[in-house]
Amino acid sequence: MPAETAPHRPDADRQPVLLGEPIAVFGERGIWAIGHLGDEQRLLVRVEGPGSTRDGLGFERRTLTEQGTVARQGAGTDAERAGDLSCGATSVVGLEQPFTEITGVGGGHMSSLPDPVNASALRSSTDSGIVIVTGSNGRIGDAVMRRFSGRFSTVVGFDRKSPAPPPPGCVSVPVEMTSDESVWQGLSMIRDHHGERVASVIHLAAYYDFLGAPSPMYDEITVRGTERLLRGLQDLNFQVDQFVFSSTMLVHRPAEPGQFINEDWPMEATWEYPASKIRTEQVIDAERGEIPAVLLRIAGVYDDLCHSIPLAHQIQRIFERQLTSHLYSGATAHGQSFLHMADLVDAIESVVDRRGKLAPLWPVLVGEPEALSYDELQHTFARLIQGEDWETIEVPGPLAPLAKVGAWILDKVPGGDPFIKPWMIDRASDHYALDISRARAVLDWEPKYSLRQTMPKMIAALKADPVAWYRENGLPLPSRLKQATGRTGPE
Repeated sequence: MPAETAPHRPDADRQPVLLGEPIAVFGERGIWAIGHLGDEQRLLVRVEGPGSTRDGLGFERRTLTEQGTVARQGAGTDAERAGDLSCGATSVVGLEQPFTEITGVGGGHMSSLPDPVNASALRSSTDSGIVIVTGSNGRIGDAVMRRFSGRFSTVVGFDRKSPAPPPPGCVSVPVEMTSDESVWQGLSMIRDHHGERVASVIHLAAYYDFLGAPSPMYDEITVRGTERLLRGLQDLNFQVDQFVFSSTMLVHRPAEPGQFINEDWPMEATWEYPASKIRTEQVIDAERGEIPAVLLRIAGVYDDLCHSIPLAHQIQRIFERQLTSHLYSGATAHGQSFLHMADLVDAIESVVDRRGKLAPLWPVLVGEPEALSYDELQHTFARLIQGEDWETIEVPGPLAPLAKVGAWILDKVPGGDPFIKPWMIDRASDHYALDISRARAVLDWEPKYSLRQTMPKMIAALKADPVAWYRENGLPLPSRLKQATGRTGPE
């Protein structure tokens, strides 16, 4: 992959200037400082002034700022001399110390470097302060802790006691978010052992179910748990740079196809889960004191194995050829935004990296701008799973009451679909397509993955090992898979 440089201006006799936020890549020849990662993952070196060549650059060992300058080191760096060039690779923004000096960096062989690696993976653990991750036993919490491990002096998981150890380089503090005493003791333990300076609290702990009915756990865990956490941080005199709350795009009123929801879109929860998030956002505004807070309104999260409750059940119905896989009680042209786990972790990292630079109370939507329709999901999953088109019949609106009765029956009878609940009938036509302009402009973030490109990976994993896929997604095994594995009892 050839390097790209800005055109050399003969009249420019100043020091070379690295444009954009520096990012590092790591390969066999060491660490190379580059200016930007393009959408196609190309290596882009953007330099103006003397010393810029297509074959390579010599950098002085020093820390860069966002528009930092680097002094030229040595003369030409053509392909013949690249292997003999001794220079130090520059650091990325946020490092207090530069990378170790490397001999033979890059040079004329840049086209053979591997794909770029996220700079955070190469950063020295020089960022001061503690990162506290609530809900750290969950899939997202674990991924976030792994991302920040080694970057900050201490990364603490804040969750119920888990039999599994925390990720390498992290510590865990057992806590019950429904208990005032437990939250206080957990925070006291952090302060006693790791200090009072907190770079970011990434608050993921929350209650969630698909029952649709009010539950006291929404208030006990999501709303009051957040209140306990904020009050404890302030009462124990922590110095908190940032509080990040994992909210949801569903706090907004649904849109229509062709409309894109932004952060100023009206707030209107349509069921209990997003309603609890709205109440919690209000609590944060009232209780945060001087702590800056980010309201991260997240789309539906998935990964290469699926790990999305609605998508997993949709795949299950088609895989098992259930009758309900051919019926839909809403408009099949409607859909909602999703977000790959890796993109979510990138977004959280971007938020943390910009602590101190964001508004005191800052909402932001993160998700894929394109909302795939239910119809496209149905046809794509059917072709990938069964190799055929899949007829999906829309249940007309006047028949919605009958559909609710049918959903209730399926929930009660053996062999029915326990996932589909009567309340979902009313929500089937909700449409959520996102305008992520704020995340692009302020966080310099946008998704690298897409649900459309990931669906084949999900189904490939299902076909490779259906039993493992079902277990990964918390689904009961159908009878034919039980028979294939010699199991006959309930899962």
